[in-house]
Amino acid sequence: MELPELSTLIPSAGVFGLLAWLIVHFVRQGGADRSQYTTQITELRESHDKQIGSLIARHEKLEADLRAQITDLREAHDKQNTALRTEIDKLRNDLEVERQARWKAEDTAAAWRRRVEGMADDQGT
Repeated sequence: MELPELSTLIPSAGVFGLLAWLIVHFVRQGGADRSQYTTQITELRESHDKQIGSLIARHEKLEADLRAQITDLREAHDKQNTALRTEIDKLRNDLEVERQARWKAEDTAAAWRRRVEGMADDQGT
């Protein structure tokens, strides 16, 4: 087997050298692009994490405020409910007192009527 002449190898070596340089260049460029892409993804992820954290904190604050308002409204409702129940009990007691007074007045009127009727019967006979 014969070796090719050096004069025929030089142009081939230049083409292979250029091809090798292009391959190395594009591999490095691809690695650099991948590194930039990874850096951008990391930055975006951190930015989104901050935004989500901010939204969660704001949501938790709103939830806490609403819970406090609900508690305040419940306490105010309970106080109002207690006051209304007290007023209803007082009105029921007043009604019972008036009812007792009316029954006593009716009993007194009936006693007087019987007494008057009894006097009329004594005088009429």
